[in-house]
Amino acid sequence: RRHYRLKQQNIPNWLTDVREKALEDIGFNWERPNTWEMQFQKLLNFHKKHGHCSVSKSYEDKDFHSWMQKQRSFYYDKMAGKYSTLSDSKQKKLEALGFIFHPLDHLWDSKFNNLQEFKRINGHVKVPHRINGAKTTNPMASWVKNARFQMRAFANGEDSKLSKERFDKLIDIG
Repeated sequence: RRHYRLKQQNIPNWLTDVREKALEDIGFNWERPNTWEMQFQKLLNFHKKHGHCSVSKSYEDKDFHSWMQKQRSFYYDKMAGKYSTLSDSKQKKLEALGFIFHPLDHLWDSKFNNLQEFKRINGHVKVPHRINGAKTTNPMASWVKNARFQMRAFANGEDSKLSKERFDKLIDIG
């Protein structure tokens, strides 16, 4: 494609008329497809079908999942002031669809919201490890246990995955 563009500009290159015709005869398309728009269309279809933009690693289309990860990477670069191919218009299109650029932050917020709902219903945050005699551990209880561990580490000045903002939110909820 690069040599085709050079040829169109009458700049010397390796693409002869014979080679150009041979490629056209087998259906070669000289225009580069807009892969971002093609992948975004897949995301629109996925969102329409599933109601969200959270494509798991195990999703059948590995290239699509990889594209999703790249959008996050480009976003992080952009936020850090580095070069990024994620334009403002592309970012706005993704945001309008509910694309999650920070999935771990989103997960933490979701778990915290679940804890807030538990407190609203039960009046406390003592989440039981087992629910109705189940043999498996309650996932919310595991999250709360880890959050308390991280809170103690943060309060003692030790390494913690909690930010000051999250520490304060957990203190406020009890």
